[in-house]
Amino acid sequence: MSEQLDNADNSLVPARRPLGIGTPWHGVRHHPVVSAFFVVSAIVAGCAVWVILAPPKTRTHVVFQVSAHSQALLNPTGDDKADFPLYCQVQAALVKSREVLNAALNQHGIANLGVMKNQTDRVAWLENNLQVDFEQSSELMRVSLVGDDSDDMKAILDAIKTVYIREVLSRDSMQRLSRLRQLEDVQRKYTVNLDDYRNKLGRIAEDLGSTDPANLALKEKFAQERIALAQRELLQIESEMRRATIEAKKLDEKLKNPDLIEMPQEFVDAEINKDQRYRLLAASQASLEESIKKLKSEIGPGSRPDALAGREEELAKAKKNLAEFADSIRPAVIARIKETMVVENKRSLMKLRDRMAVSNDLKKEIEADLARYALSLHRSVAGQIDLEAIRRDMDRLEHTRDLVQQQIEEVRPELDAPSRVTVWQEPVVVAGAQSNNRLVFSSIVLAVILVFGIGFVTLIEIALAGR
Repeated sequence: MSEQLDNADNSLVPARRPLGIGTPWHGVRHHPVVSAFFVVSAIVAGCAVWVILAPPKTRTHVVFQVSAHSQALLNPTGDDKADFPLYCQVQAALVKSREVLNAALNQHGIANLGVMKNQTDRVAWLENNLQVDFEQSSELMRVSLVGDDSDDMKAILDAIKTVYIREVLSRDSMQRLSRLRQLEDVQRKYTVNLDDYRNKLGRIAEDLGSTDPANLALKEKFAQERIALAQRELLQIESEMRRATIEAKKLDEKLKNPDLIEMPQEFVDAEINKDQRYRLLAASQASLEESIKKLKSEIGPGSRPDALAGREEELAKAKKNLAEFADSIRPAVIARIKETMVVENKRSLMKLRDRMAVSNDLKKEIEADLARYALSLHRSVAGQIDLEAIRRDMDRLEHTRDLVQQQIEEVRPELDAPSRVTVWQEPVVVAGAQSNNRLVFSSIVLAVILVFGIGFVTLIEIALAGR
């Protein structure tokens, strides 16, 4: 009986369910009110986040192609690859310049757009919100504008596109036209300079008598030869005048002081030898020397007879007499020679002075000829140098003028060359990043509340199952 009662009590207690993957699902089924509460709360919170966050903004952009190479009809000028980064910077600054933005805002209907009505400084607002970038350093320049009204943004970008393309075309055309005008001005300047050089060439040719280099070279050679000959003559005359001056000075000194006259011993001895008495004494001495020599040859060696000794004594006496006689007449001979030399020196001095006067006159004439020849040669050489310099300058100017003419012929067709910047993509509207952020945040809030609710009913289910 007691066992039957126990079985009856156990049948009244619900059976314990095992825990597993389906526990959250059982919690939702067993607690629908709680689950519905969390579902409603998640929906309300997600909607609140969606409403609280700012409405999404749209991004509108227009894409331009900035060519890396000049759009030349003939050959492009300059190093386009080196200039391209700088050219891109210029274009980015140009599209955001106040000149372009003002012109775009003055386009029909732009000022009446809703986004513009709320702006106090429309140009500043557009300048701050307009974004320019190049896609991965390529030739594509993207100009973007973010706003609430995609139609307004598109209209603004379309106006900017029109003004910018017109401005680029105008600038490119003005640059080409300005280059052409500069080249033409340079060409005219070089033509005037060439005419001036031709006039100078004519005047120099008239002074020189010819412009033929061969004739001028012959004239210069002849002038140089005349100068060289005159210089040699002048050097010879100056040398002779110096020598004559020194000789005259010495002669003048000797005439003023006869004692300065040098008397060579040989010259005095020669004059003494001319004396008749001296010659007789010298002959007697020579006769004695001859007789002594004859006696010595007749006697034997080592013997010295009296006759030989007597002759030797006579010879010694004769030599002494000859020397004494020479010394006695020497002063008279020297005086006579000096008188003769003084007379000769006076004559020589007069001849020297006459010769120096003639040489001096000849020197003056040669110096005048040299000055005239040198002046003529200087003018000839200077004229040839001027001719050569003028010819070089004329060749350089003609070469430069030909290069300028070639540049003009190349630039003229480029006036009609296409622009380097073209529209790659018309203004288009793309979804803004804020729209995705709004959806993401709302979804996150909704998911968090739902997960929290499922976790809550799961915990309740686990607690009931543990009883």
